[in-house]
Amino acid sequence: MPAVKHAVFKLSLAVLCGLSTAQAVEIQGTGSSAAAPLYVKWAGALQKNGHSLKYDAAGSERGLAAVKANQSHFGATDVLPPAAELNKAGLVAFPIAVTAVVPVINLPGVKGGQLKLNGDVLAQIFSGKITDWNDPAIAALNNGERLPSKSIKLVVRADGSGTTFALSEYLAATNKDWKAGMGTGFSLKWPAGVQAVKGGQALASAVKNTEGAIGYVDFGHVADQSLADVKLGNAEGKFIKVTPAAITDAVMNSNWASKGDFDDKLINKTGAGTWPIVTGTFAVLPKVVDKAAGNTVAELFVRGFMSGDAAVSSLSLVRLPDQIKGKATNAIATVRDKAGQPLSISYF
Repeated sequence: MPAVKHAVFKLSLAVLCGLSTAQAVEIQGTGSSAAAPLYVKWAGALQKNGHSLKYDAAGSERGLAAVKANQSHFGATDVLPPAAELNKAGLVAFPIAVTAVVPVINLPGVKGGQLKLNGDVLAQIFSGKITDWNDPAIAALNNGERLPSKSIKLVVRADGSGTTFALSEYLAATNKDWKAGMGTGFSLKWPAGVQAVKGGQALASAVKNTEGAIGYVDFGHVADQSLADVKLGNAEGKFIKVTPAAITDAVMNSNWASKGDFDDKLINKTGAGTWPIVTGTFAVLPKVVDKAAGNTVAELFVRGFMSGDAAVSSLSLVRLPDQIKGKATNAIATVRDKAGQPLSISYF
């Protein structure tokens, strides 16, 4: 990946080819459970220089708290706090991969990518205003064809979830009643009678085992659980099937690409082929770090960006475009050790 290597050298992460630090370093990461398998895979490369990673998959909220309290060398979160909040806490953040939130259904005779829904109708479904699959509003989006008369069974997350947060942001952006009523958040006050489960895996299984169900999962669960996904209306009014390319389009039509502004939410972005509910998983570092630990943390991420795409894809996440990897490396390059010096790593 020459473009990424260029970014690394240009941005003064001093890559010391063929050298290693004097002693092995164990770094601590805390946070996102969804991203934990990726950190574990990326950490394998650290062993070339004798280093290691201890990772506590305690959730995004705990990851942010741990790095703020200097209890962890880096935090991992699926929902990024505002830039002003990070700056006040002396932190810098950057994405490591992206994924999508996908509505999924269980309706006899309806295959994946067959049913069309948009944010307005989806909001009415999840707020309990549309309760039957043969509702005229659903038929209107699907060439006037009505589905069988069958009650809609909502399956939602019972635990605080970044997936719920992203879904709620999309629905708030596309339905004013949802924005005023249900709002956005890690947890929501769902209508009575929903099936609430803990964890994305449990939600995927519940949809698969409940006829008439609709739920929402991370992109990776769709293929892993053979779930029927919907085509979703985007900001251009196009109905899109979720694909890695559609997810990447959201990134490239955002301020991530144009300005390196990772504060920009990847929700309902423009572009005819853009999937409208895209999220990143992020690393959060202190701006001032211990030298040995900081160098090792930088090594973890730079190695991941340069040679970790296979690990990203194997976990059904979507790799960052090279342009975004360069901007993420810019963020790492702003970190200094306690003597005010830029970080340095051994890559080879």
